[in-house]
Amino acid sequence: MTVNVLKDLASNLDDIIGLGVVGKDGMSIASHFVSEEINGERVAAAISQLINQATKSVALIGAGDIQETITSTDKYLMIARPIGSGKYFIQLILHTTANLGVARLYLEEFSEPLLKSLPSIAH
Repeated sequence: MTVNVLKDLASNLDDIIGLGVVGKDGMSIASHFVSEEINGERVAAAISQLINQATKSVALIGAGDIQETITSTDKYLMIARPIGSGKYFIQLILHTTANLGVARLYLEEFSEPLLKSLPSIAH
């Protein structure tokens, strides 16, 4: 069921490469990639490292809880947003030509349906 919600989200976005729900441990819970140009499992592990380091950094300076991280490279836009209790997060990988504002709006809209689609142990 989670994959269906991911596919619905992906169908609303132009220039998408892939998206998924990932645990803080870097394990992919579910993913949907429309392009094979990058390895989804490697992305999940790498972005979880980024989120974990960002969490430590903001705690160190007392900046509060992470609401979202956006990483922009010359090839991709990568957005990660915690869902539920923060044990999991949504990752979204787009081409740099994508509309970042629209992507963020859809992530917001689909966060609750994604959380509800996860197995009950994830809540």
